[in-house]
Amino acid sequence: MHLPGLSDAQLDAFWRDGFLVLRGRFEANAVETLRSACEGPGLRPERMRRGGDQKLLHLLEATARDPRLMALARDPRLTEPLAQLLGPDLALQHSKVATKPLDDTGRGAAPWHQDFAFFPHTHPGLVAAMVMLDDADAERGCLHVLPGSHRLGPLEHADAGFFSGVCSELPPGTEADGGSPLEVAAGDVTLHHCLTLHRSPENRSGAPRRAVVFEVRAADALQLAGDVWVDTGLVLRGAATSQVRCENLCTELPRRRGADFPYGSAWNQEGGYARGLNFRTEHTGVGATDPADAPRTLLEDAR
Repeated sequence: MHLPGLSDAQLDAFWRDGFLVLRGRFEANAVETLRSACEGPGLRPERMRRGGDQKLLHLLEATARDPRLMALARDPRLTEPLAQLLGPDLALQHSKVATKPLDDTGRGAAPWHQDFAFFPHTHPGLVAAMVMLDDADAERGCLHVLPGSHRLGPLEHADAGFFSGVCSELPPGTEADGGSPLEVAAGDVTLHHCLTLHRSPENRSGAPRRAVVFEVRAADALQLAGDVWVDTGLVLRGAATSQVRCENLCTELPRRRGADFPYGSAWNQEGGYARGLNFRTEHTGVGATDPADAPRTLLEDAR
């Protein structure tokens, strides 16, 4: 099978605009296989339990739910273009099946955001690959992007000091319903940089809008915050590495309200003893400078 990589013009367009559409990457029978996987026993029961077609749903850990989605994550039709963008060694940050309500009344919109805000890394070498299982135009809730916004760097996604998942630092003149629509057909693939501002409106078509999404990172990008899923770190191409690349950027870690680990399961860099003291200091204003001053339960819990 001939698998063309990205042309010089496509590479230039991606780094200029922060996104790219690969037309006809998967043929009709491959799309039908993926649709079958999404309706199979590994995914459909959980989709229905979480609301099925009644709300915007991102069913994570997709590669662990059906072997056909695992095979898709490692398919050269995805990994080869991604390697041209990120380097030869690729790992997964997360995988998901994304669906929108069939007849949406406002429940399936995703407002402006950058993916990087959800899971900051030591460098922004991450790209989302979205494999379309249905045609998607503006009425059907296709992706909208803000061209060139990846060059703005990490933007704030906070409300009252806590992570909101919505960009609160939009460039001047950006409309809530604006952006460039990426109208696509089933079998097309969209690629967007982790810092590209994007959104998607409601699906008002009455027809399904399904996609399989892989957030892929360069193997030398180390996650700083956000969640680690069962398939996070899965090597998709090349090999894992013990090297970590750090770039000079400043980003706000996503602090979630009411969570045991407010910065996610990736950001657990406190010992139990320190965590207990820090928690007490944060919530009471009283700390401890000597271990003898610490409540005995903290020391016991730390062990």
